[in-house]
Amino acid sequence: MQLEPHLTQLFINNKYVDCHNSKFIAVYNPATGDLISDRIPVAGNKDVDEAVACASEAFKPNSPWRQMTHTERREILLKFADLLEANQERLAYLTRLTLGAPYLPFGKSEIGTAIGCFRYYAGWVDKHAGQSFPADDGFYKIVRNEPLGVVAGIIPWNGPLASVGLKAAPALATGNVFILKPSEKTPFMAAELGKLVLEAGFPPGVFQVLTGDGSTGAALASHMRVAKVSFTGSIPTGKMVQVLAAQSNLKRVTLELGGKSPAVVFDDANLENAVKWAVNALVTNSGQICFAPTRVFVQSKIYDKFVAAYVERLKAKKEVLGDPEAPGTEIGPVVDKAQYDRIMGIISSAQENNDGKVLTGGQRVGEKASDVVAGRIEMRPELTEVGILYRTHRFRRDRQNILHLQRRDLWTGRCYQQVRHRGRDPRVSQRQQVRTHGRGLHPGYQPRASFELAD
Repeated sequence: MQLEPHLTQLFINNKYVDCHNSKFIAVYNPATGDLISDRIPVAGNKDVDEAVACASEAFKPNSPWRQMTHTERREILLKFADLLEANQERLAYLTRLTLGAPYLPFGKSEIGTAIGCFRYYAGWVDKHAGQSFPADDGFYKIVRNEPLGVVAGIIPWNGPLASVGLKAAPALATGNVFILKPSEKTPFMAAELGKLVLEAGFPPGVFQVLTGDGSTGAALASHMRVAKVSFTGSIPTGKMVQVLAAQSNLKRVTLELGGKSPAVVFDDANLENAVKWAVNALVTNSGQICFAPTRVFVQSKIYDKFVAAYVERLKAKKEVLGDPEAPGTEIGPVVDKAQYDRIMGIISSAQENNDGKVLTGGQRVGEKASDVVAGRIEMRPELTEVGILYRTHRFRRDRQNILHLQRRDLWTGRCYQQVRHRGRDPRVSQRQQVRTHGRGLHPGYQPRASFELAD
């Protein structure tokens, strides 16, 4: 496939440049298996040093970025948001090339999250104030909020553009300079952002993009001139990032680590609505997302009815599974063969060890894409962001349900609660240690009520 040259380059200091490293990565279209490119650059230590040096220069007190008024910085962020919106189909296509997620059910909403983040945080540019205290002892006391400096954002493959908004927008709004390191599985969208950075008017060195693999992320996490690293990905890699940050300059670290989410269905819930939302959230991005509810807790009285309806709705989803470029497709392939093999291995292991049984699906559909729709599969802690697998649980009382949800070996992203009794909902939700809680439906990302961006 013939790609535009800038899609296989690094974006450093407002210029597309070739990588100093001789190592490259190959990426494939998951829907067809075709090679997209075998020339994805892996930024090495020299490239990282160059980008960090340019970022440090852009952060100097007399630099254009630091000398900008709040109004000017806000306008740049708002223009960047407008450019994301104007180019959303192009950005979604570049992501879809190697991710396989259809535009309408996933790509459009993901880009909407990024646009919303940049617009929201643009509004905070001149409101991030400090404090002052009376001179009752003869001294004026002033607390100022100041930017850290060079911030690195290492983002995942399963929601790349949304992650750009979650990491870059608050960092830039508060006056930092930002280096983006995308996943090696979805590099093209990030490379394309350089064109929008130029058009929006960011000064050189303020927003840069380095493609690469784990070695690139490690170089950023351990760099002595990087002040903070924000990472979204697996738990083992997150631990490595924290260690590298501590061993270098004790830089600040924000981690959002891999996991899956629960859904809770009480016996007074609207059964049809509960099944609809549980299945729809599960199949988002082919189940490769942290908010997919792979643990479904159903009260005993309605358990059998729920499972029967759930399986039938999953079976119906086969009609909207297929080519992510085709109109009407809601579920595309999983991201790559390694992911597919992992999913099938989980299913085989569950069957062999009597950990669960396949209620529907579980087989490849077509020659390239895969339909991995399975039920009652045991969910172990390491099985995060793998695909459309779920496990159902019975519970009798609220307390029993809460104890199940509070398993310490499973990171919980969001909790979906289906209940009619308004008194029961807050009583249970206040005792759940989850990141985001939604009653009756999918709790979409709300930047005003953010957990992910907290230090």
